[in-house]
Amino acid sequence: MATTVIRRRDTTAGNFRVILGQLNLSTSSDTWNTGLKSIVSFSVDGGSAAVTTVTVSGGTLTIGSSAGITGCWVIAYGYG
Repeated sequence: MATTVIRRRDTTAGNFRVILGQLNLSTSSDTWNTGLKSIVSFSVDGGSAAVTTVTVSGGTLTIGSSAGITGCWVIAYGYG
């Protein structure tokens, strides 16, 4: 599994850290370690294939789709 980060921006909103990334995911189930310790909320949009599942474990998102995805936008709010 290999996630390529095309763009990444980090900022804060209140007490939260906010991570915005544009990703290429090489397989139908790939992970992205956001650098956060805990994700409170996230959104996934766009890309070359539809996202079918997303799971959270700590600061890592596992994104599932029918195929690899190019140009997927992800925003994650969390702590750490």
